[in-house]
Amino acid sequence: MLEDVCLRIAGRQIIDRVSLTVKQGDVAVFLGPSGAGKSTLLKIVLGLWRPTSGKVTIDGNDITSLDDEQMHDVRRRMGVVFQGNALFDSLTVQQNVGYFLQRRSAFPKEAIDRKVEEALAFVHLQGQGSLYPDELSGGMKKRVAIARAVVSNPDIILYDEPTTGLDPINARAILDLIRKLKARGTTSVVITHVLKDAFTIGDAFTLINEGTVIAAGSARSILSSQHPFVAEFMSDMLSQPPMPHAFALARQEAA
Repeated sequence: MLEDVCLRIAGRQIIDRVSLTVKQGDVAVFLGPSGAGKSTLLKIVLGLWRPTSGKVTIDGNDITSLDDEQMHDVRRRMGVVFQGNALFDSLTVQQNVGYFLQRRSAFPKEAIDRKVEEALAFVHLQGQGSLYPDELSGGMKKRVAIARAVVSNPDIILYDEPTTGLDPINARAILDLIRKLKARGTTSVVITHVLKDAFTIGDAFTLINEGTVIAAGSARSILSSQHPFVAEFMSDMLSQPPMPHAFALARQEAA
């Protein structure tokens, strides 16, 4: 997906020669501390920021060479779940979920309404379409954001800190939805600094710090890395049981 991607802003190196590949159908997790460059990479993948150099390839197309209209077509195949959900306060849940379908597609209203209801049922919010965002809990808002991301049946969904600020029950519900989408064959790119959540859902992991890839690969390869930053970053996970089963198994294999 990314090949030797660099981004400089006002003379400052924000992203430095990042290369990584996301396999179709995988849940790829970008890990790292705040300010590491994870969200910047997400914006580059979305085509919101154009890298100074390097390639960003999606479905065989280098999006860095696409014009706005071509990039618009690429974005149709992607869904995004923003950290702050980015819901429109003046619109109902149903209107929020169907907003981009109405603007981007030629579907008749009846078809859009049906797709919205299917998306709301997927996130367990059927019958809640008439509510407004300020009537929803944090977990419900996040589920509405996921419904809006999946309503157009995208090939790829990008998540920016999907469980941040949620209680454990709601966080678990969000992770379950990501797993359900994986079972459908959807590719997911998840940005998070919550290690427990990352190892619960992830297939492949990329640890980023100061705009550079520190380590990448399976849970086992990350845990067996000799890089001092990896050990420091992982120390919190090692000291906070209970560990996710996948993490515990990978740790045993890496030992």
